[in-house]
Amino acid sequence: DGYNHIYLYDMQGQQLQQVTEGEWDVTNFIGHNERNYRLFYVSAEESPLERHLYSVSVDGKRKQKLTDGEGWHNINMSRDFKYYIDSWSDYNKPTEVSLHRQNGNEVRVLESNAELAEKLNEYEFVQKEFMTLDVNDAELNAYMMTPVDFDSTKKYPVLMYVYGGPGSQTVTRNFESAQRPMWHQYL
Repeated sequence: DGYNHIYLYDMQGQQLQQVTEGEWDVTNFIGHNERNYRLFYVSAEESPLERHLYSVSVDGKRKQKLTDGEGWHNINMSRDFKYYIDSWSDYNKPTEVSLHRQNGNEVRVLESNAELAEKLNEYEFVQKEFMTLDVNDAELNAYMMTPVDFDSTKKYPVLMYVYGGPGSQTVTRNFESAQRPMWHQYL
């Protein structure tokens, strides 16, 4: 249907049904719990800028969103599907790692990164302003970073970073601690 989804097939390779559907992609199939016939997957259903964990029965019913908070959730689920570790971040919040039960209830925070968040506040970490650009009948996600003391009546030099290659998404609601995003902050 033009989007990456989960399908159910029989042992002869015949499609029985489409389990997930919508104008969004399943980005990671986590697995299938054979005891309760539930599938676990990560998708961009909320927004192409975010990733969230969902569970759904194999018949496509009783879908449940298991993660909270805007941003990016990286999931590491236990083999028995009873627990998962959620490494969550947002564009202005460093990664927080927490342990959850399969129903989404948090057991405890394993790493809050509170010290790093405080340190970034000392350096006036610049917030990203997200936007959508209409270009030739397509919508492109973008963000803009402006100086802390930005004055819209003044002129500023502009650095525009574009990556147009396949299979790599650079506009996301996750905290990036790699060299390039930090260099952008420095500028």
